[in-house]
Amino acid sequence: MTEGTEQTQRWIKTFERLKTARVSTHDQIWQEIADYVSPRKAGITSKRYMPDSNKEAQIYDATATDSVQRAVSAYTSWTTPASQPWISLKPNLKLKTSDAVKSWLSECSQILNQEINSRSNFQLERLESVADLWNFGTCAIFSEMGEGNRLRFEKIKIGTYVFELDPFGKVYRFIREFELTAEQAEQEFGNENLPKLIKDSGRRRCKQKQTF
Repeated sequence: MTEGTEQTQRWIKTFERLKTARVSTHDQIWQEIADYVSPRKAGITSKRYMPDSNKEAQIYDATATDSVQRAVSAYTSWTTPASQPWISLKPNLKLKTSDAVKSWLSECSQILNQEINSRSNFQLERLESVADLWNFGTCAIFSEMGEGNRLRFEKIKIGTYVFELDPFGKVYRFIREFELTAEQAEQEFGNENLPKLIKDSGRRRCKQKQTF
């Protein structure tokens, strides 16, 4: 059943086009990499959310696994250390001589470092996103304001998103898919924004997940 605005339908068609291209060129390669390097990330071409000892048994040499773990640990400690401030805001050339501006930006830097490093789940999700980067060559991390007015970060699972680049090599379109039950979807988007299919299934099949 087709629902939504014309813009929504265009987004869905764009997602399907990009997903088809990704599946034909990357998904199987990512699956094989995960099978032999990071089995816990191996649910790419097939849905698998629980640990699988059979997948881990396929690893006959731990060199790649150990190398990725060391690389992730070193890269994360070097780029975004949890124990040190790594965000620093500086004034532009026009304002670089203003002590008031420099003082304000310094205070903002301290607040950002505290909010991200101490009050959010950034470090945990950062580790997972860097693991994706070293395993698969790409990663994505999402941020929003969560409960208690705190930043919440989420590493987007590999094989569930697509993106397009502009002529300069920068991402200008990003679309992901995820699953929610009808109850979860209502909590996330509000009942008035749910498609009719989800509204109809809300009471009868509240545990059945739908793809968004």
